[in-house]
Amino acid sequence: MLVRRRTLLGTGLVALAATPRDAQDARERRERAQRQGGDEPEERDGRTFDLGAYLDAQLDATRAAVWAVDLRSGRRLDHDGHHQRPLLALAAGLAAAQLLRTATPLTRRVRYGADDVLPGSPVAGSHVREGMSVAQLCTAALGRGDETAANLLLQLSGGPPGLTRFCRSLGDGTTRVDRWAPESASGEPWDPRDSTTARALARDYGVLLLGPALPAAARLQLRSWLPTALLAGGWSFSHVTATGWYGTAGTVGIARRGTRQVVLASLVRGAEATAPGTPQAALSPVTAVLQALDRSW
Repeated sequence: MLVRRRTLLGTGLVALAATPRDAQDARERRERAQRQGGDEPEERDGRTFDLGAYLDAQLDATRAAVWAVDLRSGRRLDHDGHHQRPLLALAAGLAAAQLLRTATPLTRRVRYGADDVLPGSPVAGSHVREGMSVAQLCTAALGRGDETAANLLLQLSGGPPGLTRFCRSLGDGTTRVDRWAPESASGEPWDPRDSTTARALARDYGVLLLGPALPAAARLQLRSWLPTALLAGGWSFSHVTATGWYGTAGTVGIARRGTRQVVLASLVRGAEATAPGTPQAALSPVTAVLQALDRSW
């Protein structure tokens, strides 16, 4: 686990760019500890707050991989953020962003048949007769977790190869899209297909929602499709959440409170093949991380 501070320039998203790890991380931590006169910040009552131990206790039980960056301070938090985890339907937000980048008309009507409707499609299943607009598909996929809508967005984005290429255009050399739903949510821990890391996913969504990857109007449109949850400590979290088998679940988005903005991704997995993940399992590490940030940053 590491917490690192970097200087932010321009849009404040320099901290989302890839940087060398290992030796540089260790050196920065030692230098910061020397400046502060200790290894960890102190709480108001004078006790030392061990951020690493706190996150280990909060996150290890859920096998959570978390990566976050506070855009005001530039500090980053990385708890197994480089570990490969299933991408699940979190790809839907990337597909929506790609359609916005290519200026696909949001009013375009997409037709599909009853055979295309998957279980877990509360919106698309009700619109087979008339089809859905691109905007409606984005709302259904990102806001309701509609699997049919997610597949249709993926189809409009050029299928798995096209969406993988889009990730590469964002500077993401890790995330890969290989299959369609529901196979993409199978969650097998040994399968590298349809996978990402918390670090790669947070950076992708960060540059799409706040950075230069999309025009300003497109960024606002993408953010409007994300549901917002109110979390402890006065935080609001605009996010995409998805679940899969083997207890897999993930969420990615932006937490806000006042002028603070934290881009973060949380990816969890269980051990039981027949046990699906839950949205609560993905959101729980988010709350733990934000509480940790309040105590240490």
